[in-house]
Amino acid sequence: MVVISASAVCLYVLRLGTVPAPPPGESLWRNPAVGWQEFRARSRLWGVIVIRMFYAVLSWGPQLSVAAGVIVPEHGARSFGLINAALGAGTVIGGLLAIRYEPERPLPFRGPGPPAPRVRTGSRPAVSTRP
Repeated sequence: MVVISASAVCLYVLRLGTVPAPPPGESLWRNPAVGWQEFRARSRLWGVIVIRMFYAVLSWGPQLSVAAGVIVPEHGARSFGLINAALGAGTVIGGLLAIRYEPERPLPFRGPGPPAPRVRTGSRPAVSTRP
């Protein structure tokens, strides 16, 4: 109850301004449709998503329940919360580091369809200049 009240107070104090209208041609329903088309166009992502889905369902879900059943009775709920907070912080830090990392020679994808174009994200040249 205290957490919900604190959240309500924070939202009230935040005083969000009016939301501008989306540009012409964009809508709440069109954006997910465009995103789904982009995802379907990149078949190399399908395997990654399916693997992560099975990992979450078959590994992470049961592991979380078993860990709670073992850690909480022996060490308390605070220890379990700290472990999960550390895992969450590690996930965020790892994600931020992964955004900055651009491999010089990424793994090739040899599947059906044309290869995806390489997107340049960093300040390094897209093509290696080494001999």
